[in-house]
Amino acid sequence: ARLTREQVGRCRGILDHMVGGAGTIGEGVEPRQLSDVLDDALTGIRPAPAVERILSPAATAARVQWPPRAVGQALRSLVTNAQDAAGADKPVRVSVEVDAGIVEVRISDSGPGMPPEVVARIGEPFFTTKPPGRGMGMGLFLSRAVIEGIGGSLQIDSEVGRGTTVVLRVPEHAVGKSAGGAGSRTGHSVVGHP
Repeated sequence: ARLTREQVGRCRGILDHMVGGAGTIGEGVEPRQLSDVLDDALTGIRPAPAVERILSPAATAARVQWPPRAVGQALRSLVTNAQDAAGADKPVRVSVEVDAGIVEVRISDSGPGMPPEVVARIGEPFFTTKPPGRGMGMGLFLSRAVIEGIGGSLQIDSEVGRGTTVVLRVPEHAVGKSAGGAGSRTGHSVVGHP
């Protein structure tokens, strides 16, 4: 009975996370300053390790049409993951560039990094590198679903001893089912270095 209660509680937590965090279905696409979307995503994250924001001039001036709550939650989840990996004294860097209508967001930590066999599984539902009780293995999965749902892609670049960088590439104007478009989805890529 105890095991059943624990598993039901785990499933409930996962469903609450999915409903409250990442679904873009039903959320309208709003035109907003890219810098405001980033500000909202970083509001309320823990103060340590520090998060350094670097926006190019084009990113500072850019306006995007995205589902703001869903994209903000996806970015917040990825930054929180980077903070978890970095350790308290190593800052996380969030750099943003815009070129030819594509927003590129790089979230980098200088944590321990991951071997290729772990990188290959990152993003699978229920797979986590965090200690028991600290993660459900859904954050990256849901973030990828949001980003791909609006026509973007998510790539992970990690190497043991050199940290991890998550790279998002998203059109300034959302496409796909989540944005009320034609429903096209781009593939995702996961890249690891030996």
